[in-house]
Amino acid sequence: MATVAESLQPGFLDFRAILHKEASARVGSQRARPSVVIHVFRHTSALGNLVATQRRRLYASYELLRFLATETPGNA
Repeated sequence: MATVAESLQPGFLDFRAILHKEASARVGSQRARPSVVIHVFRHTSALGNLVATQRRRLYASYELLRFLATETPGNA
């Protein structure tokens, strides 16, 4: 089973699975109490927002480089 850090690698981003895994680890069972799920979700969603922001920045940089590569004289 992957750790949270491993789960955040590109292409392996499933926050529901991360949330369930973290909540299950905290209560020691497969069914987590709602209060534990809410606590873990707050931390997970903050991490998710950070990952999403970095992904948007990376994509914007990629789009800019692609535009410059096609619009620069001499690059047909």
